[in-house]
Order: sequence, then structure tokens, then C-alpha cells
Amino acid sequence: MTSVAERLLAQDKTRIGVVYDHYAAGKSHEEIAVSIGHSSLVNVTENVRVIDSMLKGSPATTELTDKETAYLVAFIARWAPELPDAVVQWGKTASDHLGDLSAYFPNSRSSTRAQEVKTLSAETKIRPSAVKVEAGNRPGVYAYSYPSLIAAASFRDAAPLIKIGASSNVEARISTQYSRTEVPENLVLLWAFDAPTTEDAFLLETNIHALLRLFGKWRKTAESGSEWFEVSVPTLESLVKIIVGE
Repeated sequence: MTSVAERLLAQDKTRIGVVYDHYAAGKSHEEIAVSIGHSSLVNVTENVRVIDSMLKGSPATTELTDKETAYLVAFIARWAPELPDAVVQWGKTASDHLGDLSAYFPNSRSSTRAQEVKTLSAETKIRPSAVKVEAGNRPGVYAYSYPSLIAAASFRDAAPLIKIGASSNVEARISTQYSRTEVPENLVLLWAFDAPTTEDAFLLETNIHALLRLFGKWRKTAESGSEWFEVSVPTLESLVKIIVGE
């Protein structure tokens, strides 16, 4: 898988692809951390170990921690159509063994190299389409996730874990999330809904949260916060239409 891995890593727009660009250029872990704006080497070291595993030609599970294996599984899920069947099958088996991959990406937030904002297609629920979501400079409700969580969901044919929030200024709020530090990968904005007023935005958020909790879609870990739900964007859109009476 070595040559294939090199090509796909060079194309990957998530954190591991960014780290690979610097790593392939011969930069040290410390230099990479500085380049991507990290004060800690932990995430860089984890990413490099995963990269080295891929460049060896096959997944080296015995050399990776569970978190590093989760990064590798997510990478395989993102690029499954272009990887050998044996590697894809390994990814599925590893995913089943690890269980909920979101547990290995706690409090995932965006780096300053934010990925281009994308949405999910209604047909596949988890594969990004070419349609862009615009986060307006106005009150509204938004939903975002992370590439690893989206990719992990593809192995289970399930909806991804997404964060649903509200703000008086969605654009500013998303920008704040983008700029937070010590994060393993980039943020993907999946959906945004304009509200007439800030009060309306937070009321809508409250109703969405309440209904999703009622139907058992709420997910919470020790570090990921309380606004995460396992729900597809099309389902979220349908729910909002019911709430606002469309």
C-alpha cells in the first residue's frame, strides 16, 4: 500500500494529510508542531506513527495505540474506494474491535487550516457533496462534525456524530471554533439554518436537542460536551421543518 498511501496522504485535507506534507518535506516533529500551530507534540507524534504504519505497506496494529489505530481506520474509511480490498476489510475489522470511534477523538476541534466547508448528501448520509454550506453573519443554528467521525460512520452505515449549536452570529461562532487550539483535525460545517432573532435561534436549538434526546440520539463523553447527536443531516433538516411548521 506504500505508493497508494503516499498519493492519498498527499491529497488528504485533514490533519494527518497536513502533517504528512511537512513530514515528507523532512521536518522534525517540533518543526511540524510549530508549522501547524501546536504547543504540544502529542498529536504530531501520533499522526507520524500512523503515517509510518501506512508507508510500511500494511496496517501495523501491534505498533499503534487504540487512538492511533482509530486515526488509521478513519483514514481508510475516507479513501476506501481507492484502497486494496484487504486494507478496507482490515479497517472494518479494526473499527468493529474499537467500537465507537468518537471516543478516540475527544473534543475534536478545528485547526487554523480549516477544511473547505461541505455538506452531506441526502443519498448517502455521510459522504460530502459539492454543495457548500454558508454560515451567515446572523442568528441561527448550525451543525458540524469532523472527518474522522464522518468516515467512521461509513463503516457502520450510520449517521455521523454531529454537534448542534446556536449563536447570535453563526459565522463568528464557527470562526471561533475553527481557531481553538490543540486539535487533532479540521472542522466540517454540515448544516446551518438562519433564524429571525437570537432568541428564536436558541429556542430552536433547545427544541432540536429535546426531541433528539427523546428519540435516543444524544451522545455524551467525558470530554466531548453535551451537544453531540448521532443523526443524519437530512433527518435534522426534516425535524427542523416540523418544528418551524414548514
